[in-house]
Amino acid sequence: MDDKIIDKEKKAYHHKGLRDTLIEAPLSELREKSSAEISLRQVARRAGVSHTAPYRHFKDMAALLAAIAEQKEISRVVVDTVMRGVLNS
Repeated sequence: MDDKIIDKEKKAYHHKGLRDTLIEAPLSELREKSSAEISLRQVARRAGVSHTAPYRHFKDMAALLAAIAEQKEISRVVVDTVMRGVLNS
């Protein structure tokens, strides 16, 4: 196979819906663990993407948790509690 074709195929790879996948990935763990016990690296592993991929959409775990709260319509009080746990860890 031509090396140029292989390189083009590698560059063409893109995880469709990565942001949504990253939002869904930690939900089951958040039911069992505190948010301070979960890292973006673990979320990436669960989503099946590289450990750097989440940073294309989220600055840090707190940003991911805010997106989860927004998408799942969690009350502001719960979000504040979760965010404090992440930021204080």
